[in-house]
Amino acid sequence: MKKLVLMFALLLLIPQYAASSQEASVSISAPSTISPGSEFYVYVEAENLTDFNAADYSIIYNSSIFEVNAVYNGSIGGVAIPVNFSVNNTTGICRVVQHIGTDGIDGSGYLSKILFICNEEGYSSIDIRGNLSNVYGNEIHAIWNGKNIISTSTILKIDAPDSVNGDFNASVCIYNVTDFSSINMTLAYNDSFLYPKKVENGWIAGNEVNISYNLYEGKIRIVGLAGKADGDGYITNITFGAKRAGTTYLNISDITISNSSSCLINAFIENKSIFVESAGPGYPVAAFTWEPSQPRDIDEIKFNANSSYDINGFIANYTWNFGDGNVSYEQNPSHKYADNGTYNVTLTVTDNDGLTNITTKSITVKNVPPAADFIFEPSNPTSADTIHFTDLSNDPDGFIVNYTWNFGDGNVSYEQNPSHKYADNGTYNVTLTVTDNDGAANSTSKEIIFAVNHPPDSPSNPSPYDGETDVKINSMLTWQCSDLDGDSLTYDIYLGTSPNPPQVASGTASTSYNPGLLDYETTYYWKVVASDG
Repeated sequence: MKKLVLMFALLLLIPQYAASSQEASVSISAPSTISPGSEFYVYVEAENLTDFNAADYSIIYNSSIFEVNAVYNGSIGGVAIPVNFSVNNTTGICRVVQHIGTDGIDGSGYLSKILFICNEEGYSSIDIRGNLSNVYGNEIHAIWNGKNIISTSTILKIDAPDSVNGDFNASVCIYNVTDFSSINMTLAYNDSFLYPKKVENGWIAGNEVNISYNLYEGKIRIVGLAGKADGDGYITNITFGAKRAGTTYLNISDITISNSSSCLINAFIENKSIFVESAGPGYPVAAFTWEPSQPRDIDEIKFNANSSYDINGFIANYTWNFGDGNVSYEQNPSHKYADNGTYNVTLTVTDNDGLTNITTKSITVKNVPPAADFIFEPSNPTSADTIHFTDLSNDPDGFIVNYTWNFGDGNVSYEQNPSHKYADNGTYNVTLTVTDNDGAANSTSKEIIFAVNHPPDSPSNPSPYDGETDVKINSMLTWQCSDLDGDSLTYDIYLGTSPNPPQVASGTASTSYNPGLLDYETTYYWKVVASDG
């Protein structure tokens, strides 16, 4: 009897609620560098809060350097977070307690804003410790992060007019510096508003600051060197031209200041906002591009000034300075640099009214590395051979100053065309590394396989054969022999009446030998020794 069984399966879909993958955090946000006597705000920032309801935390600071002046409400997800606080500027502790009611808040923002006053120079941290809780009274686990702050009386600031009309000067000034020796910094500007026309050396308390610089799109990378300087002065003075009206900026960044012992000097930075009233009386605009964008010193670089213009006339003259002593007066010239390096290319345009505009860009020309190559002879060597290596390398934009051969057996050579004999058969990777006059290197490797040399076969089919009698006295000695490698063979023949006969012929290539007339009734012994090439 057959049965049909019907089976049913019940699938239950149970929703799962995953916890947030992002952990909550509370961090101090504040300036990294400040100056004594200044006020600054500290924000207690909070991120990734879920069902947030209350906070209780303490801000710990060095009371000999800082003091708290005021504490303000915070804001999380657009909701104001009221503060209750107590401040003890003797012990350096500010405690803040916050509660928002029955509803929880999700999101990020800041718990509070605290006004600090800096009283002294020094290096200190502003730390924070505490806890957060949600609407259920449970702790919200969070990462708490403080902030290190440097208070320094050394100030680095931009000194420039608030409002300009046409060309103007901007100085990078430094105040209250001790034992100044060097500075590396970037001065950023909006190149749609401004363009640098001249960069000059600075002076600090009678000591000249020697400036070198590179120009990039919207920034000047500056290096300043002085022997040893104390006091006030300026790092550099820069003349800017104005392209168009509007509000723009000059900002200092990426700063490293060192003293004569190569120790760092910390400085408070003051940047500058500038309002450009106008670009002047109809000044032309200088602009250019080049191709290839990342040229090599073997490339002919094509410069293009078609983007330059004059709004109320026309450009009457283009003057190019390629930064290597060469100039051109074409609108779109081509130029090839003799060597790699970074060059400041300056285009000066003059319009039909005699007004000029200048733009400068830094172009980095790359070195072309040498090409490594070689051959060797014999091409199919055996262990008996000395290998002769021949260099075929070249450098398209200079010359090769070093050859380093690694023969793959632990031996090296610095000759251009060395010879080398290997101690054993095998496969060896030979590497040649060449270095050019600009320090660029390139390598190539080739495999050398030594063929195993097999000995020749034993001579066979001798005539007369071993033990033969009734041999004619004018018989020829003959034999056969071959070599597995196909090498040419030579033979040494031994013949006499003793069991160890003397050698009668050497190095013959023939497989026969004429011994002359033999004696009657005499027993002779003979043998053949075969050798390959």
